[in-house]
Amino acid sequence: MDEGQAPRKQRRGLRRIIAYGGMVLALCVGLSVLVRLPLFNIWLEHFLEGQLEASLGEDVEVEDLRLSLLPLELQIGSMSVSHKGEPAIEVDGLKVDFDFYGLGGINTLHLDNPRARLHVEDGKLVELPGLSWGAEAVERLPWDTLSIRQGDFEVDIDGGERVLTLAEVDLLPTGHGVGDAKIGKLKMRVGTWEQEAEDVRLRGLALSKEIVGAESMLLETKLGRLEGGVAVEGSAHVWSGEMKVALNLDELSPLLSENMSLSGKFEADLTIGGTGEGFEAKGPMRSTVHLTREKRRTHHTELEELAGTFVLRRGGFSIQDAKTPWYGGELLVEAESNFQGDEVKLWIGGKKASLEEVLKSESGFPTPWVGMQ
Repeated sequence: MDEGQAPRKQRRGLRRIIAYGGMVLALCVGLSVLVRLPLFNIWLEHFLEGQLEASLGEDVEVEDLRLSLLPLELQIGSMSVSHKGEPAIEVDGLKVDFDFYGLGGINTLHLDNPRARLHVEDGKLVELPGLSWGAEAVERLPWDTLSIRQGDFEVDIDGGERVLTLAEVDLLPTGHGVGDAKIGKLKMRVGTWEQEAEDVRLRGLALSKEIVGAESMLLETKLGRLEGGVAVEGSAHVWSGEMKVALNLDELSPLLSENMSLSGKFEADLTIGGTGEGFEAKGPMRSTVHLTREKRRTHHTELEELAGTFVLRRGGFSIQDAKTPWYGGELLVEAESNFQGDEVKLWIGGKKASLEEVLKSESGFPTPWVGMQ
């Protein structure tokens, strides 16, 4: 090779690098100017509204949109989703952080003061008809990490028969796809029966396609206390976790018929397992039950130191192998019920109980000859 050719090739290569670098720089400068133009942001607002309306099946309004290239971020001043003219979802501020300049999807979705009022009829969400809410829907969450500041959410089920309200919700990311959540006020209503809780905590809350759950949670109401952790993992939806339950049975009296009242305590240490709809929480239980029934006369049923196994499933619950002291012997109890309480199965047996004490009791049939010497 001619000695003069090598320097010329090197100069040509250097000029190409400078030219390409200049083109890239000019492109970046041009895009930076473009994304700051009001007309571009207006066009992008309408484009985003159209895409969201097609995906959600609802009317969407986006205001004050701003796009930044360094770093790649999308900010929206406010956004609303309406169902038949009524606001279903409103957000005062929204910011999207992207992974690898958008190639890796959405890294973190930040929501400022989001408010949602949703309705469920016959087990189906009324709003957002364009979305799929099947068991696999969580696998398609478009973000890796969610951040919420001061959110308020309400879910109305079956025309107000049941209502769940979450107020002052904060979700602070603590890692990739993980965060700590605080619910300032939680309210549950079934008919006229209500339960409220304040300062509900969930640590290690994960919402991703790999896992949904919380490492630990604490919920306290007048009804009782719920403490532990639960998770659903993988495409097979494998359940796992441990949960401690303590209930004040007095709070359940309003759910019974008018001629019945209930009091007592219930405690259980549950291990959670199963797959998909085969969810099961099972463990030892301890309970004291006082039941009063008003008919022609008052009947009192008292079960002290009732101990057995409690099983919670998707459709209801059961009590297995339960025993309690009963008139000098033992009362054996097994029960199974759905959550509505209209399908109840009950098995009762006795062992070594005193017939005389049973007949003398209010639940027996006392006659003058009982107890005669």
